[in-house]
Amino acid sequence: MLQVKTRGFILDKAPGYGDEGEITIFTEKYGILRVVASGLYRSSAKLSAWSEPPSLVMADFMLPEGSSSGRLMTLSPLNLFLEIRTNFGRISWYYFYLFILNNFLPVGIKSLNLFKLWEETLSSISFSGKVGKNIGLVYFVTRLLGNQGIYPGFEKCVSCEHQWKEDENAYFTFAEQGLLCGKCLKNYRDNYANTDYCLNYSLEHLKLLPLKKPLVFPQGILRIFPPERKVLEICEKSDSFDRAYANVNSCHKINDLCLKKARNFMLLFLAPLM
Repeated sequence: MLQVKTRGFILDKAPGYGDEGEITIFTEKYGILRVVASGLYRSSAKLSAWSEPPSLVMADFMLPEGSSSGRLMTLSPLNLFLEIRTNFGRISWYYFYLFILNNFLPVGIKSLNLFKLWEETLSSISFSGKVGKNIGLVYFVTRLLGNQGIYPGFEKCVSCEHQWKEDENAYFTFAEQGLLCGKCLKNYRDNYANTDYCLNYSLEHLKLLPLKKPLVFPQGILRIFPPERKVLEICEKSDSFDRAYANVNSCHKINDLCLKKARNFMLLFLAPLM
């Protein structure tokens, strides 16, 4: 049995026996852990308030060697993210992040780079409003893929490496796992005549909630319009959330709907990799 101390983000908590409960915590040193905590649901206990998602805390655990489950010993708050917690439970965007973390990062897997990325993103979107939340998710997923050695390459056609023109549509297929230009799309259709494709799919119609269920994605070709493609390209090229936020907001053709569609596309892109 090891006693460990590490920073971590409270992702979720659930009741157990009596006033006990289980905390899901994304830790800096040990990845995602699930730990039992006494007094978690005792209304008068500070632990009850400090453990509300998405708090950043310093925590001590008793953890069996090689296990991802243990018991919480002590916990102290570092950042309660009050701006986010004000709306927690009534908004969907935070659940997008929980869905990604719970499905993309296996329990017990260490990922210091991902922890730093999560801390940067969550700290930034606390003060950037509705627009920043959607930009933050696109930025987070593109950087997450990069940390795993996966680079979508949204700045050019995945097949012929054609650089996009400003008003050019792109097309996405799960078979290619990247964006195709119109010329390569024609070749794709010629080579795969039986593919169930549909150019009328639009990203705002994707049904991605509730996110606790497996994602169901269309088995066809998705058309990506220039504003959504530009959001993807900017977020992939940016080395910080602040730069991505500034560059996206400087593009007058990008509106709230474009950001939602770009956000949904990133989850769609990520789903087969989980």
